[in-house]
Amino acid sequence: MTVVQKSTESVRDAAWKLADYNMQVSPDLTGIYLFPAENIIRLVLLDPVTIPSEEMVPYYFNAYPQGGVSYPSAIVVIRPEEKAFLPPPPDWGGWETAIQLWPSE
Repeated sequence: MTVVQKSTESVRDAAWKLADYNMQVSPDLTGIYLFPAENIIRLVLLDPVTIPSEEMVPYYFNAYPQGGVSYPSAIVVIRPEEKAFLPPPPDWGGWETAIQLWPSE
């Protein structure tokens, strides 16, 4: 059971923090996208050095307020070229709903 703690920080603000952390630890990333949701951070990381994927499979993490992540998160890592043909997980919406966090447009 995942407990969602109330936070004064928005999901989008928390997503920016998580995206920033991922950019620092994975300098090869070429893009980070947020799929909006109310109580979870859903990110897709574009990583040219990851293994090829046949589908977008999210890894789920609990909130970690002590580490600055106030919402649970789901992260998918795919190669940049896979964005053109892999659909997001079924309940995430389409690529047209994604918000490009990095690089910022």
